[in-house]
Amino acid sequence: MDNHGYNKYGRIMLQSFDEKIRKDIPIHVYHENFTASDWLTPFSERVHFHKRETLIPDLMDFKTKYAKENGVQPERYDYNKDAIKFSNKSFSIVHGTTQGYARKVFWFDADSFCFDSPPDDFFDKMLNDGEANCYLGRIGLYTETGFIGFDTEHPAHAEFMRQWAEYYTKAKVFELKRGWTDCDVFDDLIARYKTVGVKFNNLTPGAKGADHIFINSFLGQYFDHKKGGRKRHGKSFRRDLYVDRKEPYWTSATNAG
Repeated sequence: MDNHGYNKYGRIMLQSFDEKIRKDIPIHVYHENFTASDWLTPFSERVHFHKRETLIPDLMDFKTKYAKENGVQPERYDYNKDAIKFSNKSFSIVHGTTQGYARKVFWFDADSFCFDSPPDDFFDKMLNDGEANCYLGRIGLYTETGFIGFDTEHPAHAEFMRQWAEYYTKAKVFELKRGWTDCDVFDDLIARYKTVGVKFNNLTPGAKGADHIFINSFLGQYFDHKKGGRKRHGKSFRRDLYVDRKEPYWTSATNAG
């Protein structure tokens, strides 16, 4: 998350998580291009900020070397080919799940929002013993990586993360056929690791196509993901829902925007 993202949606996300998430769960934020004056909102001591420019030199090297791989095409912008944008997320995940913050680490995109407090055991139930990570799968489309969970003590975890980083340090991301997003990297890794028997937990095995699966999954009881144009609207649209949501946050949702 950079300064623009923080002011546009990141501050609201952090306020909501700091207020609503169980108080003994630490929150780690990966950012860049911030100055001291950008921090206008006080957060509790469980919120920790990590500056990517100084912590992750491999990320900065990749962005310098492949600066032109930013999705800008002759006639349009193609986000599927914006390796620079999605490298930020990939390297943040790799770093954040290899620092010993906790056994189970969960990633949320910075445009997420927690509108109600989940139960205390909410995150504990997502990863069973023997599962390397949990994710929001979609049939016929890449994984929704706005949320992913990792068991950092799983025997395959360290190597999984080392190989994730290599998609960038060894430019393997450019060999992927569909696109160069973090979703494409994640899906390629999952497919490879499944062939050798590593277990994962697909939290949404029946989801299809371009569904906004995040809010239609169990996460939607407590969280929104304001991806894309939803940021301008301030929340996801009513038309994004295909499950019957009774939460007041969703019953007040509209299709305007």
